[in-house]
Amino acid sequence: MKSFVLPMPVRKTNRPEYFYLGKVFLAFFVPFCVVLFIFHFYIYGTKKEFIRHSLQKSERHEVTIFAESLEEHFDWLVSDLNFVAALYRNSQYQKTSSSRSCDDLTADLLAFSRESKIYDQIRFIDNSGVERIRINYNQGQPISVASQRLQDKKDRGYFKQVNKISLGQVYLSSFDLNVEHGEIEQPSKPTLRVAMPVLNAAKKPAGVIMLNYYGSHLLQHIREHQAQGFSADLGNLSLLNGDGYWLFTENREDEWGWMFADKKQLKFSTRYPEEWGNIAVGENGSFITANGLFTYTTVDPGGKQLVRGKGYPWKLVSRLPLNKADSMLGHERSLFIVIGFLLAGLSAALAGGGVYFFNRKRMYEDELRKLASTDSLTGLLNRRAFLERLLYEKSRFDRHGGSLVIVMADVDHFKLVNDQYGHDAGDHVLRRISRIMQTRMRMTDVLCRWGGEEFLLLLAGNEEVNGRCVAEKMRGMVEAEFFTFNGRDIPVTMSFGVAFFTKEMPVEQCIQLADQRLYYSKKNGRNRVTVTDQEEAGATGAE
Repeated sequence: MKSFVLPMPVRKTNRPEYFYLGKVFLAFFVPFCVVLFIFHFYIYGTKKEFIRHSLQKSERHEVTIFAESLEEHFDWLVSDLNFVAALYRNSQYQKTSSSRSCDDLTADLLAFSRESKIYDQIRFIDNSGVERIRINYNQGQPISVASQRLQDKKDRGYFKQVNKISLGQVYLSSFDLNVEHGEIEQPSKPTLRVAMPVLNAAKKPAGVIMLNYYGSHLLQHIREHQAQGFSADLGNLSLLNGDGYWLFTENREDEWGWMFADKKQLKFSTRYPEEWGNIAVGENGSFITANGLFTYTTVDPGGKQLVRGKGYPWKLVSRLPLNKADSMLGHERSLFIVIGFLLAGLSAALAGGGVYFFNRKRMYEDELRKLASTDSLTGLLNRRAFLERLLYEKSRFDRHGGSLVIVMADVDHFKLVNDQYGHDAGDHVLRRISRIMQTRMRMTDVLCRWGGEEFLLLLAGNEEVNGRCVAEKMRGMVEAEFFTFNGRDIPVTMSFGVAFFTKEMPVEQCIQLADQRLYYSKKNGRNRVTVTDQEEAGATGAE
């Protein structure tokens, strides 16, 4: 059989050498570049989605945590209302309604107003709707309104609503601007009213105790969170009532639209109708539209005791513009462009750029993991990371024995610290306490900020651990420490509850036991450690 050989291409002598070499180079280079460019565009898209997903997760976490802190405000209001109602029940005014007994009750209410600093008015309104006692905060100088200036409130909507509720229930009004004599009070006063009916000594309806809460405190709490929040990338916060009107937003001109005739259409549901359709029917969630990344949750004060007025539940919404998320990719975008140009001349530079990119990606992931496992205020582990470590130590304890102890600690009267010295002072106290507690820890111990002003300490070891001794030392150190903020001394003490694991004891049970013993430390007078059931049984008094 005759063999043959493919002919070699004939180079035309009229073409220069570099022209032929260029064609060979392009035959390899173009496919190589196409593959690498496709790969790099895929990585860029993945990076973009990764950052958006991380932002979405961070936003959801921030909004949920902050909504819980808002709901705590309602618990404080109900607690204060019950306290004022107790002042009435224990007063002579309940029995006699005399002017002298009225003066005694008025003096108690003046003292409460002076100490609480968050109530514009404290009132006792009789069954006919007429004010009998009214305390005005008066910019920090509480006064009792003279009898001739007391008003008839029987036609006010909130009074009618309170008259409909049962004894033992609490009425929570709509959140609105205070109205006096048919006009919105100026300067405006965002007001939230809580009220409950009370009985006279003959166990018959006597009237209503009502507190007018300065809503500006709640709104300022939101502004401080937005300015100093855990996440630097938290979007623009909005607090909406049930009708989609703004109670709080970045642009204050948009707030309280339903209370002004010329602002009736100024509401979230009008500006973002598609987004409001999702938010209004959902409990919580997040989604992306052309207007940005929206993350929301429901703020819904509930419980059988609480009867709400109009405008509930509220919605806490964060809107993060998409260009803010995209701006985080600006450096990577420039890097990809530079790498693309370098790829045309030198493939090695592209490989080096790829290594740099993946290193950057790992750095982002490590940073996000760190943020996800630590508390940004104190630098301690957060609840999720602590529970992971606890489950590991519990598994080791069940297999090998040794000792495993949970210590739960809580700052005494921390609400008073925030109220009297400010939230910055409260943050300062929490940071100092975390450092104090860490000085008494071993390398194997684990400390976390459990939530708010609560800390949880895990003591693990092969030998028996004296949980009482550790807790007592921490308690004594906190008590002996001088806490000073902005030149003002802050008295701080802590209460502790200690629980010991036994084999096969569920983690949740041990944490609940430590929490229960912390509760008894509080009940026994605070600034103490409770370790045993006998100490719990001896608890007296009330928080």
